[in-house]
Amino acid sequence: MARKGTDAAAAAVSVIPASGEVPAAGDGNGSSGHALQLPPIFQTPFRPDLIRKAFVHLSSHSFQPQGRHPTAGMDVVADTNDPPTGRGIARIARARGGGGRRRGEGAEVASTRGGRQAHPPAAEKAIYKKLNKKEGRLAFCSAVAATASRRIVESRGHKVAGYADGMKGGFPIVIEDDIGQHATTREVLALVEKLGLGDDVERLRGRKARSGRSSLRGRSKKKGKSVLFVVAGDGNVPLKSAAGALPGVEARGVSELSVLDLAPGSDPIRLAVFTRSAVEQLGRVRSAHLDVMGMMPGGGHAGDGEPREAEPK
Repeated sequence: MARKGTDAAAAAVSVIPASGEVPAAGDGNGSSGHALQLPPIFQTPFRPDLIRKAFVHLSSHSFQPQGRHPTAGMDVVADTNDPPTGRGIARIARARGGGGRRRGEGAEVASTRGGRQAHPPAAEKAIYKKLNKKEGRLAFCSAVAATASRRIVESRGHKVAGYADGMKGGFPIVIEDDIGQHATTREVLALVEKLGLGDDVERLRGRKARSGRSSLRGRSKKKGKSVLFVVAGDGNVPLKSAAGALPGVEARGVSELSVLDLAPGSDPIRLAVFTRSAVEQLGRVRSAHLDVMGMMPGGGHAGDGEPREAEPK
């Protein structure tokens, strides 16, 4: 996916050994620097069931209530004949009036053209699904931990062979904090290619438009998801704008990071690139299960860089 004009300096990639430590690469070619200890959140058991539940519940928080006007389809003078029988016609309510095309037509009731709906949606319907705090926090931690597994990342369709072979790096992908200096799309594209993740962005460029009913309704092409840059704080506005010009590439701050970003469509897990400060900030996330893991022998660390599968109950 190499292109002209993408010669901006890219951040260095950190390599994760099996011990759970992340030595930072100093020159962007996989050379090791000072180590960065992964926080316990990356050892959370993998719970795809909770991730899906959290996604469904959090998605409902953006739904817009919608209903029907109380008198929709009934703003017409219509009544049943009296008596309703003996006229050789159905007993349906018919429009009254001295003339016009609607006189004598069925109206107002559910089985007629332009009439009311039999069971219209009500604006009072409960569409906001509440999620337990501990479940939501465990789902978030599990989604973050799943980014450390190449197997789970590839199972969603991401292409990471260029990063794994060229950079010889592990997961999760951690880079230095100078990513915030990339304020142009050209620089972000250079960073993606330097990381060896250009093929993952390129697969979205080759998507074909859909035909049929979806095309008529303005959904002819699905954008898809690619690299997610996770930075410290509440996000970097220039970086968000620069990354948004690439198909599927986004940037989020740790304080605004959600299961909706890490598992779009409730399918774990998205290809994420963390900064060093973002990893340190994730280490300050508090959760009940992390406290329990800390009391376990060895601190609850699996030590293999892979999120542990939850034991069946």
